[in-house]
Amino acid sequence: MKHSKPSAKYLTSLQKRYRQADRAARGQMLDEFVATSHYHRKYAMGLLRGRVQPRAHRPRQRAAPRRGREQAAKRRAGQGGRDRQQRGQQ
Repeated sequence: MKHSKPSAKYLTSLQKRYRQADRAARGQMLDEFVATSHYHRKYAMGLLRGRVQPRAHRPRQRAAPRRGREQAAKRRAGQGGRDRQQRGQQ
């Protein structure tokens, strides 16, 4: 289940109300925000206080190819690679 992040407009309006509210009302707002956003409670508190900036989504980078796998595949296929060529020259 994919969760969408709250809009900036919703977050700023909730931040204003959160700062002006008493302790009981802040607790209720925090419960509501955590339920709708699916953020952890401590992170949500930081967002509502304005101390934490929402993180931007960055796509994950792919890992670099590993050379060990390629060389092992060449050896299994009988192509040899550098090791067999050097052994033949000696």
